[in-house]
Amino acid sequence: MRDDELRGMLMEGDLDGDGALSEMEFCALMVRLSPELMEESWRLVDEALQQRVRSP
Repeated sequence: MRDDELRGMLMEGDLDGDGALSEMEFCALMVRLSPELMEESWRLVDEALQQRVRSP
């Protein structure tokens, strides 16, 4: 990825314009840029919760 592409992506995610990505801004950007990755993450969380519910 070129520097200008990376800067553009960071600017897109910097919702408050402070020049940095907060944790929330980063997460929101990842959801927009990589929905497949986020779906996999939710699936793993769901599986972990189901296992925990089944355990005594």
